[in-house]
Formats: sequence, structure tokens, C-alpha cells
Amino acid sequence: GGVLTPRNVFTTMVLINVAQMEITKHLSLAVMGASECWVSVSRIQRFIQSPELATIEDEIMPEAGDERAIVVKDVTCHWSSNPVLSPEGGRNTEEGAEDFSGLIVALNGVDIEFQMGQLTCIIGAVGSGKSAFISMLAGELPLSKGALKRRAGSTI
Repeated sequence: GGVLTPRNVFTTMVLINVAQMEITKHLSLAVMGASECWVSVSRIQRFIQSPELATIEDEIMPEAGDERAIVVKDVTCHWSSNPVLSPEGGRNTEEGAEDFSGLIVALNGVDIEFQMGQLTCIIGAVGSGKSAFISMLAGELPLSKGALKRRAGSTI
């Protein structure tokens, strides 16, 4: 029932075309947003469930004339995606020794002292270890070897 005119056909086709374009655009944005949300929630969940970081217990005892705030001596650190590490940072072998084979070296043999009230800038090329160095100072990158000592109350 009814007369099929060019006016009715054109109007119907334009309406279907506009609806199809809008649904396609918004559906793809919704899928993209949902996937980004899923990734973010997964990262937050992994962060919240991660174990607490070990605190740095070594402190520099204030001595007369000693203006050192942070002392880093012969520090080596490894990147690790393996959660089964000893508190010292390596995997325990059957003999009880530390095994760092297969781990990627982040820092190697770092020696530096920071003085109280001194501004220090960390600069370098991409991939040279700036982020690893800051992570090590903040206690987020565990030491495999060496010592990190801070004066009580010093901040980074």
C-alpha cells in the first residue's frame, strides 16, 4: 500500500545512510573506549596487587661537617619481569646463591654522592639509564649489588 515516489525513496535512503554513519562512528568509538578502559583497569589492578617495595634502611649518620644527603656506592641493578626474586633482587639457586643470568642490566657500577642543598640534574641520551637511576634512588628498582645510603629526612 502506497505510491513509491522518488521523494519517498530519496528521503528514506538519506535517513538510512545518516543512521548507518552515526552508528558506525559511535560504535567504533565505544569499542575503542571500552578496550582502553580494560587496559587501564588491568594496569591499576596489577599495580595494586604488586608486593610492597623494600624500604632502604641504611642511613648516613650525621657527622660534623658531613653534608652528604645520598651516597651510592658500586650499585648494579637489573630489570626484571620475573616476580620470583629474592629480597636482594636475584633468583635463588639451589645452593642459595644469587643468579642474575637472563636479567637485563639497568645500571652497572654507579658511584655518586649528593650533597645537602645541592641541585642536581640528570641528563643523557635516550636509553642511557636516567629513569633507571631515578627509580633506583626512589627505591623502586632493587639493588643487585652495592649500597644506597641516605641521610635521615632527605628527600628526592
